[in-house]
Amino acid sequence: MQLFYIVLLLFSWSTSFAQTDTETFPIYYAKDSSSIIKLDDKFKTVFVFSCPKETALPEHALAVTFSLNNNTIVVPTSIQKIKKKNRLIIVGELPNKIFDTALEGHLDFGKAMLDILDTIDRDSIITIQTNINDLPQANGYLYLDCKHWPGIYADYWNKVEQVWLLEQQAMVQDSIQKYQSTTNRTEALLEASQKYVDALSGKMNTSDKELSRKYPQFSTSFESLKSINERLDNLFDHTKKGIRLTDEQSKKVAYLTADASKLKRELKQSNEGKDALNIFEERSKANSQMHSAEAQYEATKAIHDNAEEQLNIYKIKAKAIAKRLNVLKKALR
Repeated sequence: MQLFYIVLLLFSWSTSFAQTDTETFPIYYAKDSSSIIKLDDKFKTVFVFSCPKETALPEHALAVTFSLNNNTIVVPTSIQKIKKKNRLIIVGELPNKIFDTALEGHLDFGKAMLDILDTIDRDSIITIQTNINDLPQANGYLYLDCKHWPGIYADYWNKVEQVWLLEQQAMVQDSIQKYQSTTNRTEALLEASQKYVDALSGKMNTSDKELSRKYPQFSTSFESLKSINERLDNLFDHTKKGIRLTDEQSKKVAYLTADASKLKRELKQSNEGKDALNIFEERSKANSQMHSAEAQYEATKAIHDNAEEQLNIYKIKAKAIAKRLNVLKKALR
């Protein structure tokens, strides 16, 4: 009796739609008085569509193709024909069990369903495109409610999940190797970069001490030059990032450069000043190199920290997969 009411409901859907559309023939599915199909039990899933009365179709069976993300399976169905005025009403039943890993394409189809569920919610509804093989114009959507799975599909779903997880495990291991390699490489670069920065810092300290000990009379000039160089470095940092200097910034560069040249000319007027300036220039060169090295260090550290974070995520995922595979292995014995 329940099946009768479902068929009656689908019949009204199909005939009412047929009055407004003559190019395509929508397929409607129902089970237990609902268009959301739960496959965890053995109740019948029925479908209906209507087409012109003269349409040639097999008498008792039709093949329906299910499509999902470039994966397809062919599902055999049993049908009945009902003639009404100028329309042919097709009422059919899907098999009690649609999915079976022993059938062609069903394993890959199950993996496609898991791919979707993995990106949304395991309790969500999967939308499957369907069409009648003998009548391409007849098509519709089958809405699968996965909340109550697996039910009678325990063996199927466990086998699909096992194969799917083994593939996921391989991809996760590849990611672990990739991020582990990046982490190791960047750790070596950070260590070398830190040694380089320390060496340049030591060189600058040595120069500062030598200038302070031998040439204290030029300290004011060198402090001014340090300030000018620092301001110039800040301005030129913009150009390194691909940002053009504004007219005002370009003027500042010109003024600062002129001030630095004037201070250097004054220092070169004496032999002591020349010697002190040579030491300062070496110190400035080391400072510039250290500035670049520190920027490179920070960029490398950002890559390292991201790789380390991803590595930890994939390691956790690998453990979860291994744990679930052990459970499935026992269930499939």
